[in-house]
Amino acid sequence: MLGGQAERVETELVSGTYFGVLGVTGAVVLMFAHGLSIALLFGMAGELRRRTGTLVFDELGGLARVMPFAGLAFGIGVFAAIGLPGFANFAGEIMIFFGAFRNGWEIGRFHIFQIVTRARSRGAMAKIACGVPAAA
Repeated sequence: MLGGQAERVETELVSGTYFGVLGVTGAVVLMFAHGLSIALLFGMAGELRRRTGTLVFDELGGLARVMPFAGLAFGIGVFAAIGLPGFANFAGEIMIFFGAFRNGWEIGRFHIFQIVTRARSRGAMAKIACGVPAAA
């Protein structure tokens, strides 16, 4: 009864959005990858709090020298979360980005906020893993 009409509505819902099929697929990939990378970072935060008793960046400086595996895991989590190439977050973000520009460039300009977020995340990682610890 609704065969052709339901198919038309489905097509309009998917292709009528700003992102299209490519962007929606990218969003699904990004949600899954973001869940994994953020779970790693939350796990690291819990372990750091348990071992050091604090999560204050200034007191955690130089962590990679004392806990090399934790520094590596923290770096992988941050790099994955900010979407560096080679991680699944990047694949999802690039699909969303191409989908946005393909179906309307105006939505793509909001990716400038990602640049600011990436710079701040990299700075936090550098301060925690390679910085100088605060004097006790």
